[in-house]
Amino acid sequence: MNIVDFNFSLKGLVIFNNGYLIKENGDIYKNDKLLKQSINTQGYKVINIKDKNKKNHTCYVHHLVAYYYLNHKCFNNNLEIDHIDSNNLNNHKDNLQIISKNENLKKRKKRGCNKKKYKKEELEKLTKEDLIKLLLEK
Repeated sequence: MNIVDFNFSLKGLVIFNNGYLIKENGDIYKNDKLLKQSINTQGYKVINIKDKNKKNHTCYVHHLVAYYYLNHKCFNNNLEIDHIDSNNLNNHKDNLQIISKNENLKKRKKRGCNKKKYKKEELEKLTKEDLIKLLLEK
């Protein structure tokens, strides 16, 4: 994940990549403005971040939180970021853990979770409350 450069951390806030600020809960700001996050077809929050060369990158919010708050610098096929409460919209650092892919599969099986992909049009029609209910049912 080389699109963001660590700058510094202060009182639970991290400043990264040309003035973006990320809070422990996954809120991301630029120039004191809370940036809009989207929900992708897998039910995860994503955000568009511009690098220092003004190139746009779509990033998973939970990946950014794990990178900066959990010191998760290695993204490979063996480790995954797990939402402890199974709510893909809850990106608070205390709700994320780094576990093996195998552990994550066992955990999803135990919870009866199967990742369902949704069409963008389906997600756009749902209210925020409906989305949360849908994700918690997983």
